[in-house]
Amino acid sequence: MLCNSSIYMMLLLSIATSPLAFGDATIDEIRQLSHENKVAEAFAKATEVSSTLAGNPNFDFLYGTLARRVGHPEVAVLALERVILRNPRDALSVYERGLALLETKDLISARKSFERVIEIDTNTTLNSNAVQLLDTIDRGQTEKETNSETWLDSRFDIGFNSNVNTGSADTGEFFTQGPEVKDGFVNLSGAFLFEKYFSQNSALFVSFVTDNRKNFRSFDWDSNLFAGRIGGEFAIGDFEVRIPFDCEVLLNAYEFARIIATLSIDAAYNWNKFNHTSLSTRIQPKFYPVEDNNHFSLPVVLSHEYKNVRQGLQVNAEIGYARGFAYTNNPGPFVNSYLDTGVLLSWEFADTHFLLPSVRFKSWEFPVSSNVGEVRRDQSVETRLGYEWRFARDWSLLPMFIYTYNTSTDADQSYSSYQAQLGLRVQL
Repeated sequence: MLCNSSIYMMLLLSIATSPLAFGDATIDEIRQLSHENKVAEAFAKATEVSSTLAGNPNFDFLYGTLARRVGHPEVAVLALERVILRNPRDALSVYERGLALLETKDLISARKSFERVIEIDTNTTLNSNAVQLLDTIDRGQTEKETNSETWLDSRFDIGFNSNVNTGSADTGEFFTQGPEVKDGFVNLSGAFLFEKYFSQNSALFVSFVTDNRKNFRSFDWDSNLFAGRIGGEFAIGDFEVRIPFDCEVLLNAYEFARIIATLSIDAAYNWNKFNHTSLSTRIQPKFYPVEDNNHFSLPVVLSHEYKNVRQGLQVNAEIGYARGFAYTNNPGPFVNSYLDTGVLLSWEFADTHFLLPSVRFKSWEFPVSSNVGEVRRDQSVETRLGYEWRFARDWSLLPMFIYTYNTSTDADQSYSSYQAQLGLRVQL
């Protein structure tokens, strides 16, 4: 049997040669190289032993800070996230991760890191530095916004409609006389937006949209929409004013079915950086060459936007009302009106993943052309459940499911549509 002294010597030898002892000695060696400003040598040494020591919070923090200093911010983010996973309230590691994220140009995640530092470390130099860096991010975004932004957006839809014998959804004319026709459809749309910022307080924007629809069956109904917008915006203190001019052309069966020209004024007040309320009105003449039917309406829309950055939540609530004057050969001039209200949510449940549910209700009221004095009412409820995945810095994929239910008192009908949509959005 081994004597007690022999057992004690073997125990000391095993501790001295254990991974834990090796790790502590190696970390001290790397730290000493860093203190001597031999950063590249220290990082090289840390990289050699990273497969063995990864998961040790002392090593991961040291490895992360060295990686950032030698120009490998992606490596730094991964190492520091291992530290934060063990201790989410380690303000220094969260701060260092924010610095690394800044170098990767991921401003959204960097902002969240610095906001987290401010939340968990309320009274130190680290807190002050985080506040200054948040201000730097805001200034940097402002400088970027004084240049220009260009977006491309394309959508592909496939769906089923329980009554495609419809008129224009924009005016509420869902039902025309004739039998109910069920059919599937495909829809392809694209959008281009260019916005030029001359300063933090003024901008010019131009956009173009095309939307083309084809039904599956022999029921020959094609819809091709083209729309353009040009306008400007400016800000005075907490007030923002946006004045766009829109022109929209809808072709049905290769005829001009609708032309809409709209001049809008949208005034918003920013209560703070997370809340703002806007009120907009539009002068909107509509021309229907095929039906010899012309409209003039004046909609008023009140909306409010709320953001909770920490929860990743954004809520947009909107209500609109309009009275319009229309002239047709039969029954002649009449007044119509509509109510439009909806709520859109956006919830960020990961840095690049967003849930997009919404509900919208519309109601139209206008005379029936065949019976003078009779009023027709149409209602529509639309629900959407969507998702946005930013799979690259300037690229987003947007799958969406849309369900719409419509009723009409005049035609005593109701119909539903189901629509699956896939979108791709690119910032150039």
